[in-house]
Parts: sequence; structure tokens; C-alpha cells
Amino acid sequence: VFSIFASIVIIGWIKTSGALQVGNNKQGEDQTTTSNNNNLDVENEKKHIEQAFKHRSKFAQGGVGVLRLGKDGSGSKNDPNHSAGVSEVLEDARSEARKLGFVAPLPTEDTSHIDDDKDEVYDILKQAGISKDDLDIELRNALPTWSKVQNLYGTAPVIIGLDSCPRFQPQPDWSMAFFGIGGFFNTGTNLLAELLIQNCELSERMKLYGEKSKGMRWQVPWGKHTPIQYRTKHVTDTDVDVPLDNSFPMITIRDPYRWLGSMCRHTYSARWRHTEDNCPNLKLPNGKKNPVNVKYKEEPVIYDSLPELYNTWYNDFLSQDKYGDFPRVFVRFEDLMFYGKNVTETLCRCGGGQPRADHGGDFYHVGASAKMGVNAHGSDKTNLLQALIRYGHASTENRMKGLSREDLEAAKELFDPDLLNMFRYTHPI
Repeated sequence: VFSIFASIVIIGWIKTSGALQVGNNKQGEDQTTTSNNNNLDVENEKKHIEQAFKHRSKFAQGGVGVLRLGKDGSGSKNDPNHSAGVSEVLEDARSEARKLGFVAPLPTEDTSHIDDDKDEVYDILKQAGISKDDLDIELRNALPTWSKVQNLYGTAPVIIGLDSCPRFQPQPDWSMAFFGIGGFFNTGTNLLAELLIQNCELSERMKLYGEKSKGMRWQVPWGKHTPIQYRTKHVTDTDVDVPLDNSFPMITIRDPYRWLGSMCRHTYSARWRHTEDNCPNLKLPNGKKNPVNVKYKEEPVIYDSLPELYNTWYNDFLSQDKYGDFPRVFVRFEDLMFYGKNVTETLCRCGGGQPRADHGGDFYHVGASAKMGVNAHGSDKTNLLQALIRYGHASTENRMKGLSREDLEAAKELFDPDLLNMFRYTHPI
């Protein structure tokens, strides 16, 4: 059952007894907490804030570029920092366009229709401080039309779990509430965190802890990549005093085929038998599944294969029977790029937040790195303009890039069809 509300595909979910059902969750949750849980340590909160801003400063100084190439950080277009930041973004995007086969139109070609059906795409770039005037004809030619974006990802973002929002909002003390980000490796967790940090705030927290403490945390208390079964068993160093019921998990997921390619480039703590020329290598030469060992904080966990790692991580998070009926929502990485304003504002309202008062009603998209932010790992980062070109032309061929015929067949066999259908992902073959 799918319903459209406020331009969003809303899917209520109940995962019970191993069967996936779509519907409205009517079960309540006790929102009361003990006085000990509400008594957060102020010094620990200050330490968390200082650490986050230290990371953000390193990111800004690391040559990746500013988060938003306009009012935020880089000043106006007359500011040389703005020009330098935009120049870097444009050059990276031009390289991306050429990889996909886009070149500047010849002088003799008719370019009068080059901007047709792209107003929404230019609006997204404007939210990141990049104007249409910043783009040359080669880049404008490479941008996807909005019709193509909608054909790929739908006419509205997919957000699962919005029916759980009312159960988080009656917080006994809003100064103790947080948004926490989660998701497996390479699924856009940093991008979602940065979008919320740039655009949302919990005003009651700010009254107690100051302007910098807006209630938007980089991760859930048990660690953003850590499976749900550790929710009550593990806590990160900066979240030792955060009550679990006061943190609203917001979880990212990504097109599984694009995710396989990213896992080959950035394995993090996942280990399995593969080579640079044979990855993801989902099955061994004897036809058996290729197991994956993932080292989490507490202990290593072995999965039967990469697709089954993906299935298990997300199905466990969706399961209310196994790990508790607490509020959480799920968003697609792709929607953070193309429907970033819609998704961010919806999640902010969902958790009882308000748009940042210091932005004057403007929405700030993230311009510098779609992998995002401050805690983005590795050098293979992608700015927003690159991402719009890359994912706006997500052809079947591009989604299959780097995957052998054997891997494609194994992926189709092993990825959970119910999970993919829930998030409206399809197999390329």
C-alpha cells in the first residue's frame, strides 16, 4: 500500500515473524525516562560539540572545498574563496561528465534547447550556492533533465517509517532530544548528517547548551554503521550519556548495485575474498557464496555474502519484533541529492525540529562532497554537481559497471526482493 502525502512516498512498515508487511504501525511506546537518564553531563556535551567542529574545520582546510559555495563559509561570488571553491567543483564535474561521454557541443550545433526541463536541477545547485551562470555549456549539456531524474527515482522521495514520528515527538524534555544518523558503509550517512546540521535545529536544546548544540548528531549512540542488535550493548565515546529513547535514528540506504561498486572501492572494516580485477566476487569458483567478515567495535560478524550483509543489516533494522518497537525512519541516498530539501525538511518536522533560524528561510544543500562532510573517508569524494551528473544518468550500463555476468546473476539471486521493492530499487537485468 503506497500513499502520497506532502509530495512524499510514505510507507509505513511492520516487519513481523519474518514476513514483510506494509501498513500503519499503531503500537505505542513509553516515552518516559528516568531522572538519571535526563541528567546529561554538560561537559560531555561540550566535548561532543568541540570534537564535531574540530572535524568540520579540518574538512574545510583539507582542500575538498566548502560545504556550501555561497552564503555559508565561502561568502559571496565576489569573495575569492567562493571562486576557488566553485572552480574546483566545476573541474571535478567536468571530468565526471567526460567519463560519461558528454562533451561540449560544437559551435555549429543548435544549443537553444540545452536547458529545457532542467529548472529543478538548477534549483538544486542554487541551494548549494552554484548558479546557472557558473556553468559553461559543456556542464549544462551534461546535466540530466528533470524528467529523466523522475523516471529513475520517482516523482517523490521514498521515506519509510514516518508513521513513527508522533511517538518520538512527545518528549518529556526537548532539551535532551537528538537526531542520530545510521546506515551501513557507503550509503550516504555523512550527507544526511550534514543536511540536517545545515538546516534543522531543536530550539529547546539550544536554550540549554547554546547556539552550536542544535541536536543534530553525526550518529546514533551505538555507532552509525553498527547493526541494530548492538543498540543496547554498545555506546560510542561521545554518546555515553545519551539515553537511547531520546535519540531518533534516521537511517540511509542506497541502490544495492551502486553500493556493491562503492564497497569494492572503500571496504572499511569489511573483509572478503576479492581482487581489484574481480570485485565484488559474490560467489567463489566452486559456486558457493563468498562470506564477508565485518569488524564492528565489539566483535567480528560473518555474513554469507555481501548481498546478505545488506539484507541482514537493513531487515534487522526494520524488524520491530526482534529489536524493539522504537521510532526510526529510512531514506534513500539518491533522494538526498535530488529531493534534498523535501527529505530534510520532512525529517526535521518528523522529529519535532524547526528550520534553522539563522538561514532566513533558505535551504542549504551540500555543495562540496556528496559523500559528505567532515567525516567523509578517503580521497574519492564527489561534489553535488558531479553527483547530479553521475546519478542523473544512472543507466543500466552505469549501474552494472565493474560487475561481471556472474556477479550480476548472483546479486539478482541473493538480494532480498522484498527489501528492494520496499525502497523501489530494481535489478538492472
